[in-house]
Amino acid sequence: MTESKECPKCEAKLPPMFSTGRLVCTKCGWSDRPNKSIHSDSPIVQTVLDKVQMVYDKAFPDDIELVEKEEKVNTSNPINLAGNFFSIIGFFTMMGGVFYDTSVSSDNSSSYGRVVNIGRVSDRATITSIGGFFFIYGAVSSLAPTSKKDD
Repeated sequence: MTESKECPKCEAKLPPMFSTGRLVCTKCGWSDRPNKSIHSDSPIVQTVLDKVQMVYDKAFPDDIELVEKEEKVNTSNPINLAGNFFSIIGFFTMMGGVFYDTSVSSDNSSSYGRVVNIGRVSDRATITSIGGFFFIYGAVSSLAPTSKKDD
């Protein structure tokens, strides 16, 4: 049984050793054999890491109040209701196309039985595509905000 090592810098659990025999922390980037050309303590690397952290913090805020202030979709709007309708119709049309039977019985059923008809395969693709377009249109319409609120 192998012992799990901890990172000396951030105390996170270290992943398995690379095939080169090198240990690298996935959380902070610490390595038991750092690259000679780039040092993590250099000012350039710290500046880049700080900018990356700033962008990450803006993209994924930890503050729950910011998440709650986001604009909610108005489901009573006619555009949103029509979008819900088209999404449902599109979904069932797509499922109808997916489960559409493309086989037909042949004239000589003793030899071939049921065979696939290329015309029905084309119909199946058309039905599925149309259903997909309706579903995507409905999803975009039902989720799109209809007016901007002034704070």
